[in-house]
Amino acid sequence: GTANRYVASCGGYCGYTASFIGYAPADNPQLVIGVFVEGPQGGNYYGGTVAAPVFKKVMTFALQEQRIPPTGTASPNLPITW
Repeated sequence: GTANRYVASCGGYCGYTASFIGYAPADNPQLVIGVFVEGPQGGNYYGGTVAAPVFKKVMTFALQEQRIPPTGTASPNLPITW
């Protein structure tokens, strides 16, 4: 997610907070991780761009550290129709 951040010293919304929350394994959740980046730098401020890569690294480490195996279940192919 992406949110404008209210800062009293500037009298309004100044800057952003980028966020990403996820869980794993998908079909038997055992871990939940939330990543929040206040005031991301470098021109990118979207959660999927800034916070999701951090989530991936932390979740990968946590799953390995906790010895939680992959589910082995492939994601379903869902038809995309309108």
